[in-house]
This record gives sequence, structure tokens and C-alpha cells, in this order.
Amino acid sequence: MEKETSSDDPQELEIHWSALRNMKSELDQRRDLLTSMESDLAKAHYSNNQISDSFHKCDVDLSKYSELMNQLSNRWRQIQKQIDIRLSDLEKQKQQLTEYQQGRNLMEQWIDNTRKRQETLKTANITDRQTLTDHINQQKALHNEIKSRKDRLDDVLRNADTCATSIKNYELELASYSSGLGTLLNVPVKRTLLQSPASSVRREAGELQTHYIELLTRSSDYYKFLGDLGKNIDELKLRNTRIELLEEQLKRLQDDLENQKQKNGSLEGALANYKMELSQAKNELISVQEVKRTTVMQVNAAKESLDSTQGQMQLLTEELSRIKYQLEEEKRKRMLAEERFTTHQQECDTSTRSRMQELDAVNWIKINLEKSVKDKEHEIERLRMQLEEEERRRQKVESDISKVRTQCTQEISQLKQTYETEIQVSKTTILKVSQQKDEDASQLRQQVDRLTDEKRNLEEELRRQRQSIAVIEMHKSKAEQEASQQMASVNEATRIRTNLELQLRKLQQQRDEENLKLQESNRNSQEKSRQISELEFSLQEEEKKRKALELEFSQLKKAKAELLAKNSTYLETINTLKGAEQEIHITRVELEKQTSEKTKAEQSSARLQSRIRELQCSLDGVEAELDKQKKATQEEFTRRKRMEAELERMTRTCKEHTTTINSLKSVQIEVTNTGRKNEQDIKALQEKLDRSLRDCKVAKEELITVTNELKIIKQKLQQEQVRIHELNQRNESLYKTIEEKSRQLNEYTTEIEKLKTLTQNLTKERLRLEEELRAVRQEKDELKISKSAIDAESATQISALNVQLQTSSKRTSELQFLISDLTKEREKLKMEIEKFQKQSIETSKLAHDSQSKYTDLVLERDSLLSKLKMLEQDKNRNQRLEEELGRIKFSLETERRNKQHLQNERDSIHK
Repeated sequence: MEKETSSDDPQELEIHWSALRNMKSELDQRRDLLTSMESDLAKAHYSNNQISDSFHKCDVDLSKYSELMNQLSNRWRQIQKQIDIRLSDLEKQKQQLTEYQQGRNLMEQWIDNTRKRQETLKTANITDRQTLTDHINQQKALHNEIKSRKDRLDDVLRNADTCATSIKNYELELASYSSGLGTLLNVPVKRTLLQSPASSVRREAGELQTHYIELLTRSSDYYKFLGDLGKNIDELKLRNTRIELLEEQLKRLQDDLENQKQKNGSLEGALANYKMELSQAKNELISVQEVKRTTVMQVNAAKESLDSTQGQMQLLTEELSRIKYQLEEEKRKRMLAEERFTTHQQECDTSTRSRMQELDAVNWIKINLEKSVKDKEHEIERLRMQLEEEERRRQKVESDISKVRTQCTQEISQLKQTYETEIQVSKTTILKVSQQKDEDASQLRQQVDRLTDEKRNLEEELRRQRQSIAVIEMHKSKAEQEASQQMASVNEATRIRTNLELQLRKLQQQRDEENLKLQESNRNSQEKSRQISELEFSLQEEEKKRKALELEFSQLKKAKAELLAKNSTYLETINTLKGAEQEIHITRVELEKQTSEKTKAEQSSARLQSRIRELQCSLDGVEAELDKQKKATQEEFTRRKRMEAELERMTRTCKEHTTTINSLKSVQIEVTNTGRKNEQDIKALQEKLDRSLRDCKVAKEELITVTNELKIIKQKLQQEQVRIHELNQRNESLYKTIEEKSRQLNEYTTEIEKLKTLTQNLTKERLRLEEELRAVRQEKDELKISKSAIDAESATQISALNVQLQTSSKRTSELQFLISDLTKEREKLKMEIEKFQKQSIETSKLAHDSQSKYTDLVLERDSLLSKLKMLEQDKNRNQRLEEELGRIKFSLETERRNKQHLQNERDSIHK
């Protein structure tokens, strides 16, 4: 019994080789027997030739024996030749097999070690940017090492291919020799159909290649993931720096509030000084009243000094007119300052309106961007659906190939293995294309996120500008309040000079008004502090939302990694599982998992979109707060107008005081008639006038400082306008960047379409090359078969060749018959699958019909139950009616009996 194949174990090859060596030694030992038989046959021929013709010769027997001897010697030479060929082939196979197994074992060990290193790198804890960069460098080195091992993998695959081809050649030579031996001996040779070790070698090589590809894809995915993680960490650092800048600005605002509080304290101190001056004025008023009493008593003496004091009074009147002129100039200057303030306020309002219009335009641009991003996501989803359909078709083709593979012969299994390797290559290309598409989609999402972040930063800068404008307006209003207070102090000086009693009352009223203003300013400061706290709270909420978004992003990354891992496990199961029914079941389960994961990804994307809507709502809330601040500024403007009205009222009181001054002048003229004794009093009044003039000078100086402060505020406003212009330029640059990003998105879409067409062309080219390669292999196989046939023709007789050709034609016909049977069976399987699908559709229809029938039955049951309830209600009502009838009958019977009883009594009475 002869084996028709070799082995993939070197020890078994060694055993076979030693057995062939023993057979060769035995054959050499039997060489003497063959030579002795040939010599004996030659002696018999010689002795037969020596016999005379009269005696019987053995020519027929000798010719028969010589023919048998020739056949025996030919067979001996063929056996010796076959043994030599097999020994050389086995030596080559052993050498090739040892090289292949050594390379494969080394490659498997390296793959296991690198997989462990990859897992340790994945499980490592990343705390800061330095560890991340070290981790990225380690992953990069590992990835480069994996790429560098591609040459060794190619060597191993090449060794496997040469080993498998040598085994196949060995098997072909064995088959041709055994068929020739069967035809020569006319005896069927027993054969043991064994699985070819070439298929196991190629299967091991394919598994090794899949493990390597899996390791390469894992390392590349993890390297890309680390790169994205580094970018995210950098973006987080930038956001943290922006948050720190905002906190510093908040601290500055708090310092400004503290400075305003200190100014309020200084104003309170000035108010206390004014109260002290009021008390001094009261004392002076008392002294003036005493002087009046003395002057009334000394009127007669003062008449003599009237002529001398008239000149002094004229000087006083001239001084008073000059003071009035200065007051009018101060009023004119105040009116000019107020007009400038109103014009500046109008300019601020126009700038804020333009800012709001620009913000609306930015919102429209954001809405358009979101629409374009949604369109791109729909396009990506459509491409994914196309890829899934391609994957389903490919899986159907694989299932058909696996069904054919289980029933075909060894040659068809060899072709199937080549197909499987090529399919794996196509899988890797499809995976790479899908990964590239996913990367493009992730890059587009990152660009959209970056644009939204830039828009948010611009909105925050606009909000800060508005806050700074509000602070400037507060400073301006406070400066105006200080100017009004200075004007009030000037008016107070004039009042002290004219009529101290009226001044006392007005000062009390002014003190009350100042208290009210202080209370209002305290309320405003409290509102500003409350707004600052709300802004801090909103910043904290934004930080929390940002962290939540980062967590969702990390969860999406994990989901993506899980999807890739599940995809790799799915590929491994396709390679390892056997049997059509199990493969179909597993693919269905995996498809259901993928659909569930797809729904999860869609849910996560929906959550992200809802998160974006929440951020938009928060932005609308911030805009509402800005509107509130605008309303507050308008209220401040109205309050300022009320203050201006009060100033006008104060001017009216000043005019009234001038009238009183004129009346006092007449009194003073009367007083001057009292005489020279009042000269000291006049000197005292002169000193008071000098003091009031000095106060007026101080007031003028303070007005000058206020005007300087107004100039500084104007400069600040100009600087703010310059900043607003810069912000406009930044907005224009942002619009340009948005247009560039949209153009890049269009370019990316065109590139994706080009890649699609390129992949289609590549698949077509690959299929064409596969067909050409298949044709070349067939030609090669045919050449090998023809070569073996030529060798067999030189070794065997013409009759054996005819028989061998007949057997080969029979085998080809059998193979064609098998192939036709396999195609028929495949068509039958397709028909059965279609029947199964139809049956499943029918079952689904039946289930739907049964469900509808069940719903109808449930409805009928409910209707019957309702009818039964109605019947029970009718039955109860009938029972109640019957009971009432029974009661009525009973009452009628009682009445009849009573009537009968009465009738009997009446009859008895009549009797």
C-alpha cells in the first residue's frame, strides 16, 4: 500500500527517506540475482543454439522468458530511477520544510512578543504630555519595527510557496508512477487518500499573514489614536489658558469694583466735610444775626458813613457781576460737555447695533456650516451603507466558495486557498479604505469643532468688549456725578455768600439726594457683583459641559476601537469556521451586532447634536443677559437725564438766590448808613467774599481736572473703537477661514469620489490580474503535466501511454462531471436559499397575519366582554324590575285582601 502524498513533519520525511535508502540497498543486493538470471538465460540460449535441428528446440519458451526478463530488467531500472528521484526530492523537501518551519516559528514568536508589547503599551497610564510623547515615540518605534518585518514575512511566504509546489510536484510524480504501474501490471494499486500537506502549509502561511496584518492594523490604529489624543491635550491646554485669562479679567473687574468702593468712601468723607462746613455756616449765621441786631441799634450812626461805603458797594457789585459772568461761562462749558457725551453715547449705540448685526451674521454662518456638516454626515453614512452592501455581497461569495471548497478535490482546494489569500488581501484593502474614510470624517468633525470653538471665543471677546464699554459708561456717569457735585459745591459757596438759612435747607435736601444716589450706586455695585458671580457660574457650567463633551469624545473613541477589535475578530472567525450553516449564522449575528453598534453611534451623534443645541441655548441666554445690560445702561441714561433736570432746577434756585442777593444789597445799603462803626463788619464780609472766591477757584481747578478726566475717557473710547476695528478685521479673517474650510471640505469630497473611482478601478484591475494569473497557473500546470507525460513516454511502453491517456480522459470527464455536479449543487443551494428566504418572508407574513388575527381576536374578545357586561347589566336591571313587580304584586294582593276584608265586614254589618 503506497502513500500518495508527502508529510509536513521532518521526522516523518526522515523515516520515509531512510526506508527508501533501505529499499535501494535491498535492490542493490538483489542485483546479483538479476545478473545470474540473465547469465542463466544466456546459457540456455547458447545450449538451445547448440542443439541440432533434428531435436526439439525451446525457442518459444526462451523467447517468452527473454521477454519476461526484459520486462523484469526494465521494471528494476524504473524502480531504481524512481527511488533516486524520490530520495533527491525528499532531501529538497526536508531542507525547504526545515527552513520554512524555522522562519515560521521565529515569526510566530516575534508576533506573540510584539502583541504582548502592544498590550503593555495600551495598558500604560498616561498622566501628562511628556509621558504621552514618550508613549508615542515607543509606539512609533514599535510600528516601524512591525513594518520592517514585512520582508521576513515575505521570505516565509515564499518558502511556504516553494515547499507547497515541491510537495505538489512530488504528489504528481507519485500519481503518474502509480497509474503507470497499475496499467503495466493490470492490477489496481491500493491508494490511501490523505490530505495534502501543501494545503496545511499554505493555510499556516495564510494564518501567519493574517496575524501579521492584524498586528499591523492594531499598531497603526493605536498610533493614530495617540496622535489624536496629543492634539486633544494641546487643545485642552489652550482652553485652560483662555479660562485663566478670563479669570484674570474677572480679578481686574473685582479690583475696579474695590476702587469704586474706595471712591465712594472718599465721597462719603467729602460729604462729612460738607456737613462740618454746614455747622460752621450755621455758627456764622448766628453771628450775622447778632451783627444785624447791633446794626439795627446803630443805624443812626451808620448814616454818616454811607458816603464812604457807597464806593465800596460799587466795587462789590462789580465783583458780583464778574462772578455771575464766570458762572455763566461754567454753565456753557457744562452744556458743551453734555452735548459731547450725548454724541459719544449715540456713537456707542450705533457700534453696539453693528456688533449685534455682525453677531447675527455669524449665527447664520454657523447654521449654514451645521447644515453642510449634516449633508457631509449623510454622504458618509451613504458611503458606509454602500460598503456594508459590498461586504454582504463579498460574504455571500465567500459562503459559495466555502460550499464548493468542501466538495471539490485537492486541485480545486488549492485554487480555493489562492482565492482565500487574495480575498484576505482585498479585505485588508477594503479595511484600509474604510479606515481612511473614517479618518476623513473624523478630520471633518474636528474642523467643525475647531470652527465652533473659534466662534465661541469671538463671542466671549465681544461680551468682554461690551462689559468694558459698560464699565467705561459707569466711570463716565460717576465722573458726571463728581462734576455735578463740584457744581453743587460752587452753588453751595454762592448760597453761603447770599443766604445761609436757605443754603442749610438746600444742603439737607442735597444730603438726602446724595444718600439716595449712594444707595443706588450700592445697588448697582451689588447688581454688577451678582452679574459677575452669574458669569463665573456660567463659566463653571461651560467647563463642566466641556468635560462632558470630552468624556463623550473618549467614549466615541473607545466605541471605535471596540468596533475595530470586533471587526478583526470577525475576520478571524471567517478564516477558522468551517461549514456553510455556521458561517451564515455567525455573519448574521455579527451583522446584528454591527447594526446595534451603528444605532449606538447614531444615538451618540444625536446626543452630540443635542449638546450643540444646549450650547446654542446657553449662547442665547448670554445674549439675553447682554440685552439686560443694555437696558441697565438705558436706565442709567434716563437717571443721568433726571440728574440734568435737577441741575437745571439748581440753576433756577441760583437765580432765586441772585434775587435774594439783590435784596440783601438793599439791606446792606441801609446797613452802610449806620456809619463807620460797621466798617469792621464790612471787612469781615470782604474776607468772606475772598474766601468764597478762593472756593470758586478751587471749584474751577476741580472742573479742570474733571475735563482732563473726560479727555482721558475720550482717549480710552478711541482706543476701544480701535479694538472694535481690530475685532472687525478678525471677524473678516474668520469669515475667510470659514470659506477656506468649506472649500477644503468640497475638495475632500471630490478626493473621496476620486478614491472611490480609484478603488473600483483597482478592484477591476485586481480581478483582471487574478484571471491572468489563473490562466498562467493553468498553463504552468499543463506544462508540468505535459513534461511528466513526456518523461512517462520515455519510460513506459506505448500501450501504457494509451491506457494512461484513457484513464486521464476518464479522470477529466469525472472531474468535469464533479464540477457540473458541484455547480448543480450550488444552484440547488441557491434555490434552497431563495426558498428559505421565501419561506422566511412567508413566515414573516404569516406572523404578521397571525398578529393581525390576534389583534382582531383581542378586539372581538373585548367587544364580547363589553357585550357580556351589558348583558349582565340588563340581567341585573331585569332582576330589579322583577323584584319591583313582585313587590307591586304583593302590595296589590295586600290591598285586595284588605278590600275583601272590608267588604266582608261591611256585609256582616248589613246583615
